[in-house]
Amino acid sequence: MQTKQIRTTHSMSYTTTGNLALVPEEAPVFTVIEGGASERPVRRSAQYATRRAERPEVDAGVRVRCFIAFVLVLVTLIGASLITDVVIAQACERSFESVGTESVMVREGDTLWQIAEAHPVEGRSVTDVVQWIQHTNGLNNATLFVGQVLIVPMS
Repeated sequence: MQTKQIRTTHSMSYTTTGNLALVPEEAPVFTVIEGGASERPVRRSAQYATRRAERPEVDAGVRVRCFIAFVLVLVTLIGASLITDVVIAQACERSFESVGTESVMVREGDTLWQIAEAHPVEGRSVTDVVQWIQHTNGLNNATLFVGQVLIVPMS
């Protein structure tokens, strides 16, 4: 049989009684149990066993149906998101189809944002125009070079 040594460290804590007077109280901070740890799992397992006994066992068929329902909801949400993105992209393209285009040569100090602001499209934000310019000109980012020719909406 192993001997156990229990060591509890105490600390002072303070509480109030409603009149802002601090009342010192000695409160245990933590307990260290040295020696065989076999009792701790027994205590835990006894508590766990009573809690587990209170829960009814869930049928495997119910679990499978819940999982299938979860997957269906997830697929539906992903599909709706993709469809929404496609519809928005098509609407954006349609608004730019009726706009004429012109070529602009990039000068020193020009930014894609400034060029998009100088060539507004009615009903579209500057961000939409920037994205359209990037897509139309095959730009992967907003880096421009002096002398580069860009196709932009006609202003």
